[in-house]
Amino acid sequence: MLNNKSRVYLSVLTILTLVLISCSKKDLINIEPQFETEETSKVFPDDWLGYWTGELEIHDVNGLKQKLPMALDHQKTDTKGEYIWAIIYGEDTVKGRRDYLLKEVDKSQGHFQVDEKNSILLDCFLINNHLISEFEVTGNRISSDYYFEGEDLIFQIVMSQHEAINITGDSLINEEQIPAVQSFQTKVIQRARLKQKKTLSK
Repeated sequence: MLNNKSRVYLSVLTILTLVLISCSKKDLINIEPQFETEETSKVFPDDWLGYWTGELEIHDVNGLKQKLPMALDHQKTDTKGEYIWAIIYGEDTVKGRRDYLLKEVDKSQGHFQVDEKNSILLDCFLINNHLISEFEVTGNRISSDYYFEGEDLIFQIVMSQHEAINITGDSLINEEQIPAVQSFQTKVIQRARLKQKKTLSK
């Protein structure tokens, strides 16, 4: 009897075999990776440099709760592999400025860190030109994502409750062990479309 992991491997192998069979030899020779799309044409972090502004919308299950100005100030520093990564919330761009640093950890692996200059380091990873960070604070799970739509920089945060609201699975069905799956309540989504106001010479 195959275990659950073996079933997954067998399914993947079957799919790959069917794909190969459906392709001619000529098709296989000419297959090339296609990564340059509208969303992935900018190379992080240097092609993201500039001062980006827009309006942040905050939604919960009842709809739009708040709108406020937002900006991202992303500039080079004199230190190689370190960038200004300042997030500004609200009309007051001085009091509302969170002056962070973006640091390269392992660029070949898409690994960066946002240094909040208060002992907090947020690890983030670049995948298909999405800069994604997952972290947990004060009982909340936070997922942040920066990415491009055309020439606009999209910022999105999804906040969920840390404690699971439901746990299902964890049972034996037809001699197959089903893993336990936890579900979490999504509480807030924040999203902003940012437009570049200042382009730096490289």
